[in-house]
Order: sequence, then C-alpha cells, then structure tokens
Amino acid sequence: MYNFLLNFLCIVIWTISLMCSSGISQPNSSKSKVEMKIDPASGFLEISNGLLGIVVPWKQEEQKKRFNLAPIQSVIYADGQKSDNTVNYLKAPAAPIAFKASILENTQTKISVLLDYRFNKPKFVYPQQDEYKGGEAGPGYYRCKISVVKNQKSIIILEETDFDISYAFK
Repeated sequence: MYNFLLNFLCIVIWTISLMCSSGISQPNSSKSKVEMKIDPASGFLEISNGLLGIVVPWKQEEQKKRFNLAPIQSVIYADGQKSDNTVNYLKAPAAPIAFKASILENTQTKISVLLDYRFNKPKFVYPQQDEYKGGEAGPGYYRCKISVVKNQKSIIILEETDFDISYAFK
C-alpha cells in the first residue's frame, strides 16, 4: 500500500514539475501584471494583462472633439496582434456632444477605465404611440466601464445608457 502511495505521489510531483517548467500552469511571468500604454500611432489607450487586452479611445479625443469613437476599438491577443486596425464609430440617432475618459483603478492586478459619452437625444417616437415614457428629448448618456484583471482570460465590460446606441468591432 505504501509503495502505491509513494509511486502515486512521485507521479503527481513529476507532473506538476513538468507543468511548471513548461509554463503550462502559470502565465508568462514577464506579463504577470496589468499594463497600459498609449499607442503613438493612433493615440488610443491599450490595456493588457499578457493573456489579452483591449484598445479604447483616450483623453486626446476630448481635446480633438472627436466624440463619436466606439468605446472598444479592438481586442489584443496574447501574441500582441490586434483584432482590428480600423477606427470604429458609435451609431446613434444623434451624434455625441461630449466624451470623457478617466482611470478608475490602476494597480498591478487591475486597471479600470470609464468612457463617458453625452448626447442631446431627440424625442423617441414609437409608431403606434405618440408619447413614450422615458423617450423625451433632452440630455442623454452612455457609460462604458472596462476592467482588465491580472491573469484573467476575460475582460469585464459594463455598459449603461438611456439612449439607443450601437457599435461594432472585429
């Protein structure tokens, strides 16, 4: 019985050792934190954890008054390649009148940013109904909170709006 347990334990230790030495059990140690940088060509913010990342419009868009950029420009794969190298735009019944980008959290384990868009939304009219509660003309908003966490293979994207918007990216 002891020989069986000893052999089993040796196999388990050998397997774990192989996994650790081959890098299977742990992500690339050089990318063991979340990092962000501004892409010099586009001016967009890139946030990556070594497993994946995301590209978003950043503060210079406020100064350029380019408010209609989509909140997600592309995804960054583990090898550093981007899913999309074109500029993506919001689609809405009215163009955004303001855009603000800010950092909510910036640690070695998590980076969260908030992209805030403002609109002068037109009155929403449903074909069989003259008035629609909540469909009044006036100020509108769209907020997108994006969080990239260390060693995670997913990105958390929370969206909130009182307006009809859409966007697409590859």
